[in-house]
Formats: sequence, C-alpha cells, structure tokens
Amino acid sequence: MAATDSATGVNNSVVTVGQNLTDTVTASSTATATAVTVDGIATGNAVSTQDVGVLDSTLNVGGNGTLTVNETGVVTGSATTVNALTQPVTFLALGSPGPAVAGVYTTSTTPTVSTGDRLVVTSGANAGTYYINFLTPTTYTLSASPGGAAVTTNLQSELGNTANTLPASSAYAGFTGNTGGIIDSSATGGSATNDVVIGAAATVGVTVDNTATATSVNTDGGAAATSFIKESYGLFDVGVQAGSSG
Repeated sequence: MAATDSATGVNNSVVTVGQNLTDTVTASSTATATAVTVDGIATGNAVSTQDVGVLDSTLNVGGNGTLTVNETGVVTGSATTVNALTQPVTFLALGSPGPAVAGVYTTSTTPTVSTGDRLVVTSGANAGTYYINFLTPTTYTLSASPGGAAVTTNLQSELGNTANTLPASSAYAGFTGNTGGIIDSSATGGSATNDVVIGAAATVGVTVDNTATATSVNTDGGAAATSFIKESYGLFDVGVQAGSSG
C-alpha cells in the first residue's frame, strides 16, 4: 500500500498584511502507508511530494504587523511480513523487459512485481536502491524514491542479475520535494529579491517541523527501511527587507 500527499499554503501569490494586522499561513502534509502480509512481499511507502507554507510568493507586512508561517509534515511507512524471504532478482519476475527508452521499460512477459516494490542493486556502478513504478500493466520506470522521477540510465542488465535482490519486507517514508516555511524555488523561476518586505516593528515568524519514520519487520528475514527528508528549510533563497525594528 502506498500513500502520497502534498500541501502548499500560498503559491505564486502576493500576500499583504496591513499595519497592525495579524495573519497566519499553515501547510500540513500527512502520509501513512501500512502493509501486512503472511507469505507475500509487504511494501509500505509513504511520500510527501511537497509541503510548503509559502512558495514562490511575495510577502508584504506593514508596520507593527505580524505574519506567522507554520509548516508541519508527518510521513510514516511500515511493512510487516512473516514467512516471505528476500528473493534474488530474476528477469522473469521483472517481466523480461527490453532496454529502457527514456527511462521506461516495456515487458514481454507478465511481471510478478508491483508498484512500490524495492529493487536493490548490490554492487557496481549502478549500486543502490530503486523503486518500481508501473505506468501501465506492461510498462514501468525505476526511481530513487517511490513515485519519483524515472532513472534514465539503462538498468536492463541489473534486472536479470541474481546478485541483486527484492526485499520481502520494505518500508519507505520520505519528503521528496520542496519542504519548509518560506521557499523561493529556482525550478519555477523564483527570485531572491524582495520576497519578504517587513515594515517598522513588524514580525515574521516561521516554524518548520517534519518527521519521517519507516519501519520494516520480517520474522523469517529480509527487511529494509528507509526514511528520507530531502530538505527542511525555514527560509530558502529568500530576499528580505526589514524596516527599523523589523
């Protein structure tokens, strides 16, 4: 079972807080995934793709004004299995795919893996953990995080290498995109000039609190758990102008 969530309080906007006024911006993202099985593979992946209070916006706070930005995120992934063992990768299990075309593999047989299953490449230049993301019943991509961008390197040879593995119990909890209070994202053309303008004796407060928890349990062996926070900023790439006592 996979869970994906995102939250943005203010995006590509101009926020003005007048003199002596108070305003609050809140963004909260929660994703919880739980997988339990006895004999099969258990995969619990929880992902927050974006959690930002204020993104790519301009904030103007008048004299004696108060702006509070609160961003919180909780992602929890858990997987539990009892009898399943971690299996070596087989070309047949992956659907006997052809080489990747722009990161997309097309199968020629029916695969036994599912979206979110974890592929561990144990050695070599491509060593690492990859996640399977089905686009159609016969096509899929591999990514560095569940539901993430396709890895364009052709990994076809790794899909038949029995030194690589498919863990029987795997859990992932991660924040994979913009995460924080006030962020100016260069990816969308944000500018670091005068993003926040604060008048005399004005106050801007930013609180950021993000937690990623991954738990994997397998009685008979073969468990993997990963928690990941790409970033957690109070302010990022933000230009600030403050008046006297601001």
